[in-house]
Amino acid sequence: MKPLLLFGPTGSGKTALAVALAKEIGGEVVNADSRLFYRGMDIGTAKPTEVERQGIPHYLIDMETPNRQVTAAQWREKALGEIVGIHERGKRALVVGGTGFYMKILLAGWDLGQTPPDPQKREGWMAQEEESPGFLYKRLTALSPERASDLTPEDYPRLVRALELVEAGVKPGIGNPLEAQTVYLNPPRQCVEERMETRIEVMWRRGLPQEAEALWEAYPESPVLGKTIGYSEFLEGGEEEQVKSRILQNTKRLAKRQRSWGRSLRMDLLLDGVDTDENLHLALQSV
Repeated sequence: MKPLLLFGPTGSGKTALAVALAKEIGGEVVNADSRLFYRGMDIGTAKPTEVERQGIPHYLIDMETPNRQVTAAQWREKALGEIVGIHERGKRALVVGGTGFYMKILLAGWDLGQTPPDPQKREGWMAQEEESPGFLYKRLTALSPERASDLTPEDYPRLVRALELVEAGVKPGIGNPLEAQTVYLNPPRQCVEERMETRIEVMWRRGLPQEAEALWEAYPESPVLGKTIGYSEFLEGGEEEQVKSRILQNTKRLAKRQRSWGRSLRMDLLLDGVDTDENLHLALQSV
């Protein structure tokens, strides 16, 4: 049995489609969104609620507190373990998320090693990035052009992690590429951006400002919050509409990067509609 990988930009309807698919094919969901790992980061990350999950088991959500960062290597190891466990139970694993790098390391079979993060080096590199924008990408390109080609100049967390691995002499090992069926969910951009605007308003009504304030108070030195859309924007202050505007613009930029990842990944099925029932019907014909 092959797992099903469902990828798409934020706001494309991945959660609804994943749950609908899982109910039809007897599936369970393995999270591949790097911001759903953290407990308490619920509203700002649009983490699926228990109601939205509709009884479908979801794994690799709420793995850690925001004061400790989960690495891609840690996620890969856990994700592969969850996939095996799901299939041993006679269910089908659905790997669902918008972190393209995670999909890449599964499909390519990369083994990223277990080198721990180095806070001192990270702080120094980020200081140099602030002084000279583009520093991280240029440094990684000079040391490992192949690894840099899989990232973007603005993807600071993964650029830093890649530099740590390169400087530690860890080369991404190629293990066994994951055999999977892959689905790319990519509705029209205008539709996705309209959903973003609606989602931000819903987040606000659910208490996003209060959640962000509580998280920053509890984890002022978090290596995650300042790099997460929905929380970092509150550090700049400003009126409600200014914060909302920053969240919207940053979310649009994220979706653009995710669409770039989608074009670079091997995808067996492209779904570009906006209706979940229609997408479910098309997906069931292929999976």
